[in-house]
Amino acid sequence: NHEIVVLALGGYGRRHLCLHSDIDLLVLFGGRIDTPQEEFLRAFQNPLWDLGVVIGHQVRELDEFSVLEADNPEFLLALLDARPIAGMRVLFDRFRALFHPAETHAYILKSLLELIDARHAGFNATLYQLEPDVKDAPGALRDLTAARTIAMLTDPLLLRRGPADPARVDQAEDFLLRVRSTLHLNAGRNQNILSHEMQERTADLLGYPGAEPRQRVERLMSDYFRHARTAHRSLAWARKGAPVPVGPNLGVSRDGIRFLDPIQAARNPATWIGAFQAAIHSNTTVAEEALSCIQQHVDRFRADDFFPEAKDRVALLSLLKPRPGLYDRLSEMHDCGLLGRVFPEFQAISWRVVRDFYHKYTVDEHTLLTIRNLERISTTEMSYRFRFRNILSEIDRPELLVLALLLHDVGKWRDDDHALESVRMAMEAVERLQLESDARETVLFLIKHHLRMSLVAFRRDTEDPEIVKDFSAFIGNEERLKMLTLMT
Repeated sequence: NHEIVVLALGGYGRRHLCLHSDIDLLVLFGGRIDTPQEEFLRAFQNPLWDLGVVIGHQVRELDEFSVLEADNPEFLLALLDARPIAGMRVLFDRFRALFHPAETHAYILKSLLELIDARHAGFNATLYQLEPDVKDAPGALRDLTAARTIAMLTDPLLLRRGPADPARVDQAEDFLLRVRSTLHLNAGRNQNILSHEMQERTADLLGYPGAEPRQRVERLMSDYFRHARTAHRSLAWARKGAPVPVGPNLGVSRDGIRFLDPIQAARNPATWIGAFQAAIHSNTTVAEEALSCIQQHVDRFRADDFFPEAKDRVALLSLLKPRPGLYDRLSEMHDCGLLGRVFPEFQAISWRVVRDFYHKYTVDEHTLLTIRNLERISTTEMSYRFRFRNILSEIDRPELLVLALLLHDVGKWRDDDHALESVRMAMEAVERLQLESDARETVLFLIKHHLRMSLVAFRRDTEDPEIVKDFSAFIGNEERLKMLTLMT
């Protein structure tokens, strides 16, 4: 009557057990561990011990995975291979949802790289040991597991692009597992050192040809070092080419933010905004590969496809918060066609030329540059702009100001009064975003009256108390006054 699931971990989870490998288990409880749970554990473990089965087991409550066990990286790595073998599958699914955010993957990757370096140092960082450890030495099984783990954490296709053909990597793994199994068979225990004595026995068991033991051993060890070299190169490639996880199906590499699985990304447009958000957070660009993927598929989707759920709409608004990198990321979105699909209203002014006294740029670039100016105000060190930076810092929802800036000139696709047309078009955008009424009214107010403050400042007598009083009544509240000031 209790929520319990038993998970295979590590090599058992990967289905890579040899004859005397450790059997690693996690007994996971959905609730608090109390007397009934402890009784279950005794009933579960004692028969296994009586049979002489050596198990390495961990016991956890599900809630414990809400906090990362940063001081136990080996356990975290073993959890990556967790596989349910008994109990409630739904509990395993809940565990998996808790354990697999991008932040956890990034921490495990960092820890794994440190563990690899420490392990290799114990073998003088060379795979050419005459009596190698077929599990732990450089080029041995742990290197192949590490390479596959890095790929799983960062880029499922990583090893396919590596220097070794995937079939050769599989052959190396198969060879090393067979050698390890013969060592276990001969020793009757978890023995992984391919000593000189064990080399002769292994060569005979695996059927190597040769009239003399020396010849058979030399052929065995030649194969060993060939496969170890494949494993070592695969790990080196994985370490060099792996992006660091920064979000669902997103990683940061030397080229910027990329999709770890472009095929999956092409089918899920709601995840695309996350790439630009991650680029801002990581102070980098979106990789050309990701931009090309978006550009190839963007025309297949409607605006609503990019934010089908409330969390997607929240993510889009969060992207619009003014900070360094926003202009560059919006420009990337515009160049690959995403900005105009998310906001079809903006697409109407793409490359639009208006010849008048006020415009130096196309209407779309004029719009994006207003956002860049706001972005620069957010971090300005120029003393004469400090007051504007302070005003910006006092605004509760600066993303609404950016949204208003993005849409304030969309009505210029026509030649008549653009402010009213911009409001009409913006109403459709705020409806799609399902903004609450106050936020909706604020955005539409700013768009409709984006020229009002400059008109009063430059064409009215601001020393006249009535003018100031009328303008104050028109604005209505201090938040709108601050936002219109910055917009102007």
